[in-house]
Formats: sequence, C-alpha cells, structure tokens
Amino acid sequence: MFGIITKKKLKIITDEISKDININKNNISTHSKDIIDMRLLVAELKGMIKVREQVANSPQTTSNYHKKAKKIADKVQILAEMKKLINKDFSTQEMYNSVVLDKGLCRKTCFYKYLKIIREQELRTSQTKKAN
Repeated sequence: MFGIITKKKLKIITDEISKDININKNNISTHSKDIIDMRLLVAELKGMIKVREQVANSPQTTSNYHKKAKKIADKVQILAEMKKLINKDFSTQEMYNSVVLDKGLCRKTCFYKYLKIIREQELRTSQTKKAN
C-alpha cells in the first residue's frame, strides 16, 4: 500500500524528522526562556501594584488628595465671587475690600493673580466674539 521503503528513503525520512525535532527543541528552549522572563516580569509588576495599592490606601495620600481638592474648590469659589463683583461693575478696590478684607477668601497676592486670570479670560472671550 505504501510501497517499498528503501534504506535511502528511510534515511531521508529520519533525517527530516531529526531536523524537525532539533528545530522544535530550539523553539522550546527559546520559548521556555521567554516564559521565565515573562514570569519574572509578572512577579515584578505584581509587586509594583501591591506597593502602589498600599501607597494609594495610606491615609497621608488620601489627605493630600482632599487638600488639593479643597484648594481647587476654594479657587473656583474665589474666582466666581470676583466674576460676580465684576459683573456688578465693582471697582478693583471695592472688589479687594469685599474679597480680601471683608470675607477673607484669599490674600492680596492671590487676589491680584486671580483678577489677572479673570481679565485674561474676558479678553479672550471678547476677541472670540469679535472674530465670529
């Protein structure tokens, strides 16, 4: 059915099989090294994740987030208050008296910094309206 297998054909077949086996052995050794490297990388990443989780869950970090959030909220409140006073046509001195001296929302330096921010925003919006 298969025909007669001669010694020559048998030698060719066994040589091909041994070549394939050697190639597969090389592939297996290469892949096993890759697998070991990947396992080390995964272990290292797991360690990094655990450290980050510990840092993220520490009370000091959460309090820092709350401090930053409070600062941003305060800044937004001050800017909104100043914008409201500008819309009511208050002078800079009247706004300063209201925001800094009366309400104590910020200090003098921050007040003028925020005033500059608001005026720059007004210039940008007025220029955009003119362009349209």
